[in-house]
Amino acid sequence: ASSLAMNIYQYSLLKLYPQRRVFATIVALRSGLSASYELKGEALQTFERDLHEVALEIFARGFDDVQPERIDACSYCDFIARCERFWKYQAVNQLE
Repeated sequence: ASSLAMNIYQYSLLKLYPQRRVFATIVALRSGLSASYELKGEALQTFERDLHEVALEIFARGFDDVQPERIDACSYCDFIARCERFWKYQAVNQLE
């Protein structure tokens, strides 16, 4: 119930398929233990409201001055191409 990722997956599926029952199960591979949870009722309403508030806060913040910085995670980041375009753009504009 406290897994943000599982709740987001459930919420997304509930929005895509409102007529279907959606629940999530997490499985611990080493032990084989599993736990399931269904986001519904008041918990769903609370999660939806909290998610909306966080989204509004993110959109309200000014990220115009935030620039990417190389860190150790860059070597395996799925979004490194976005940063590389930024760094190339910066390098070209600094030469002018």
